[in-house]
Amino acid sequence: VMATSRRTGFFSGDEALREVAKYDGLWNWCLVGPDPEKLPLSGGGRGSVEEMRDAIGAHPMSYGLLRISFGTAKKQKTRFVFVHASDADDSSNGYSLRERGQAIAKAPAMEAAICKYAQLSCRVQITSKSDCTPEFVIQYLQKVANFDADAFTLQEYKAAMEEFRQQNPVDEEEEEVQMVACRLVSERAPAASEAPPAPEPEMRRGGRTAA
Repeated sequence: VMATSRRTGFFSGDEALREVAKYDGLWNWCLVGPDPEKLPLSGGGRGSVEEMRDAIGAHPMSYGLLRISFGTAKKQKTRFVFVHASDADDSSNGYSLRERGQAIAKAPAMEAAICKYAQLSCRVQITSKSDCTPEFVIQYLQKVANFDADAFTLQEYKAAMEEFRQQNPVDEEEEEVQMVACRLVSERAPAASEAPPAPEPEMRRGGRTAA
């Protein structure tokens, strides 16, 4: 996760989303908190879905944009994905059902805000860090694809990422910033032992339904 970078200079969700929306942007993903007006930046970087995993948990529910490509050179296909992600299904999560419910209620407004940056191909909901994988996202793209579904494979994704890394190498300074940002995200998320008491049964059922 790179929440900020001296090289790229992204300090807001708006800046990060604009960069991800570029076909040749240095970042290919970013997550923001559940605030469609301020779009508080949770994390972002050039490591795609695998790197995004480390940013989940900074908010009860995070929303963001993923630019994912398949293939190389002129045959490459690029898609933009709306992501809403949480660690709700992980035993280590530290948010109450009330907090998650409030964040989930912002989903329509968050999608409306993020779709202004890029044309979205699909929506992906992640409720566990273990689901934050290329394979998980690819299956959503394959479901909405028409004649080009065969192009969306793990092999083509890896080829595109290899080409992207060669064109956009990460220097030591950025790696250090990335490590610091990962630690900040971890510290921002509440520990499970600090979670507020569980709400009443009515709220519990409502929260599960919303999730």
